[in-house]
Amino acid sequence: MNSMLHTYKALIITVLISSTVVLLAFNVHLKKKNELIAETYYELLPEDEITKEREEIAELIESLDEVLTNKAFNETKKFDDFEDEEFKNTMEKIRNRDSRDTEIQENSASESKETNMEDDASFENINDVIARRSGKNRKSEASSSSNTSKKSSVSFSLVDRVDEYLPPPIYLCENNGKVVVTINVDKDGNVVEASYNNASNSSDGCLVDHAIEYALASKFSADPSKSIQIGTITFYFKGK
Repeated sequence: MNSMLHTYKALIITVLISSTVVLLAFNVHLKKKNELIAETYYELLPEDEITKEREEIAELIESLDEVLTNKAFNETKKFDDFEDEEFKNTMEKIRNRDSRDTEIQENSASESKETNMEDDASFENINDVIARRSGKNRKSEASSSSNTSKKSSVSFSLVDRVDEYLPPPIYLCENNGKVVVTINVDKDGNVVEASYNNASNSSDGCLVDHAIEYALASKFSADPSKSIQIGTITFYFKGK
């Protein structure tokens, strides 16, 4: 009886020792495995936030193009006179946007590089736009191109006057073309008479009617020394 009791005790002790050894070996194995695992942390922007940022970039570029497209210029002045506050402010927004998003890209881990490649291309496009819109390049474009390539949909020729209100053409007609309107401006800057000018490259009735309507609604700076001054307004219409 005593021998069987000793046998059971020995068996229990053996099992406990074996279990302890197995647990220790398993624990050591887990520690070694954890040491081999490289932990990588990186920030991934939510998809909706990425989409929102891309939309903001597109809106900034669109607003810049709209400033250049619809800003009227006086053909009797140098083209570089039109570096106005609105243009500067728009470029500043784009520069700030470019700088802020570049910092976000630099802080991202290697796993997010592929996602950011498209954003990098967008930022490069923004920089290209800014470079093309710089004062030096704009002046060069003006001196080497015709009126139709001056990035504006409306221009006017009126010596020593500036426009206070000159509506850009709204594209409501089927056809496109350039319509030149001869205008008579009084000393207060009001357009008192407007008529079709043969320098136009289109005689489309829809274009002409709208051009004359816009011309009569225009307003220029006052000049008491000129009771009536003759000039022209040129509208560049895009078809639907």
